[in-house]
Amino acid sequence: MLIGYDPYSGTMQHFDTKGIIQEVARCGYDAINLPMRPDFVDAENEEPLQSLEGMLRDAGLKTPSIGIAPHIWTTPGQEEETQRHLDIAVQMAKRFGAQLLTMWPNLPEGVNKEDGLKTFAENMKAGVPKADAAGYPIAFEFEKGCTIDNYREAVEFIQSTDPRIRIVADTYHINNDQADPYEAAIAMKGLLGEIHISGSDRGEPGSDTDEFDYDAFVRGVKEIGFDGPVMLQYKLEDPASIGRACEFTRKLFDL
Repeated sequence: MLIGYDPYSGTMQHFDTKGIIQEVARCGYDAINLPMRPDFVDAENEEPLQSLEGMLRDAGLKTPSIGIAPHIWTTPGQEEETQRHLDIAVQMAKRFGAQLLTMWPNLPEGVNKEDGLKTFAENMKAGVPKADAAGYPIAFEFEKGCTIDNYREAVEFIQSTDPRIRIVADTYHINNDQADPYEAAIAMKGLLGEIHISGSDRGEPGSDTDEFDYDAFVRGVKEIGFDGPVMLQYKLEDPASIGRACEFTRKLFDL
């Protein structure tokens, strides 16, 4: 099991790409997620990709997952562009030794859930076989108010679309669903691709304001035998929390 950091909201306001890679390594993480965002790396430009390779090599960090962007998998009329970005993600995965492609099926403004879900299913049916042939599963997040609202809908979507699809389970989203953390973990047996650890208020996990029952969730995760990447993904306000969050998560999983 790898403990990694995802350069989520607030991170790039405190660090540039080199700075966050160095800080993540210094704080004792095993890995970092590579998001296809221009503020982190231009995935279509060779020079920054070469620079990123050198930074990661110097830091000794693994890169278990590629975060696909932009978030257009649920936007009708963007199917061709969606598949183009998937192709880029596959090439990045090959280049950086990733094992998983992750994405967020948001609900675009002006698109109803039924249309968003239909578009998402069509894009997955086109993209999953292509990614699978290259050796990479695609995993998606669920989130209240989005195209896939909760873990139950996530499981149903996989059952009706393609059994090769995987789930990214974020503790923040489980908390917002008011779901039982243990039961949620058990229900995703065999379907989990990645875990995101975040406080119940989207802040630092394990902080005084965090109310999520991590112990129950981790008990379920261990019971289902998950050994994939565990990424810290939360709204960064205090840069010093990067180290605290790593220590907190290692203790949770007894690592």
